Amino acid sequence: MIPGTAVLAWGLEPEVEGTLRTLGVETRPWSGGPLDADAVALVVDVRRGAPPTPEAGSVVLAIHGGDPPSWASVAVRSDDLARDLSRAVVAAVALGTASRTLRIERIAVAELIELICHDLRNPLAAIRANLSMLGTGDLDPDSTEAIEDSMMAGDNALRIVDNLSTVGAIESGRARSGKGVSDARAAVLDAARRARATSEAAAIPVTTDVPDGSFPCAVAPHTLVALLDNVLSVALRYAPRGSDVRIRLERHPTTACVVVSEAAAAVPPALADRIFDRAFQAESKRVAAGRYGRGLGLYVVQLLASTCGATVACRGDGGRNAYWLELPLSPDEA
Repeated sequence: MIPGTAVLAWGLEPEVEGTLRTLGVETRPWSGGPLDADAVALVVDVRRGAPPTPEAGSVVLAIHGGDPPSWASVAVRSDDLARDLSRAVVAAVALGTASRTLRIERIAVAELIELICHDLRNPLAAIRANLSMLGTGDLDPDSTEAIEDSMMAGDNALRIVDNLSTVGAIESGRARSGKGVSDARAAVLDAARRARATSEAAAIPVTTDVPDGSFPCAVAPHTLVALLDNVLSVALRYAPRGSDVRIRLERHPTTACVVVSEAAAAVPPALADRIFDRAFQAESKRVAAGRYGRGLGLYVVQLLASTCGATVACRGDGGRNAYWLELPLSPDEA
């Protein structure tokens, strides 16, 4: 709005300063004394207390109390500047207040989701553990199959609960960092082992193509486990019965690349970027593109990737759908 304008600020909330930047107004903190030579105005929020007295002749916009706040300009050097800057600050305060309110609401929703997830996770884990104990007894084939199916359903339910908790934490800005150190090779082999029960029950074998040697990547173990489990779960859920799911690990110059492929209906290139989008996944359940939907899992993968510097993409691989997960290598390896 006012490109190139140097504005000093006192007492402004972070949301207001951030919104001012999007409106083309860069601010610098001011703690009193003479104004910088290139400063054309000083913006103060007198609701935060009495600011130091500025230099005489400065352009000052003072934010006063009230709801909405009232405004006053003091010692205006330029009517045009005062008008444009007033509009920018008014817009910034309005947008900043809305942003802060939205963030508070998101945190409240995330806390509610986490509480629900906690209440669901414990009984589901107990049911899963008890089913595992029952499965070790002398049972007829039908009972054994029923218990195995119930255990897999329990595992899926636990993954959904974990994913809901992850979404709530990340979208509210309360998630722990996804950065750390992991061995991508060991993580891929462990993920394939965990998926074996589901793959065998669905008659969809999981094959791995993993070179020897370690692949240290800059991703926290808990994040890498969640990334791989979600991608594999999606691939197994949509792969046609009798086909297979393949996992390949490659070393690139700065990344360890995990490629998970399946033979479901090919995702059109025009939809490949949208398949990780939450809005698209929700919409795909209601329209003809539903066969390209992949549920919550890929959206969670994209969120998790954003916490650790990883990237994820969907594109073809030898006529198959493939999910390409690029994990940043540890600095010593890159």
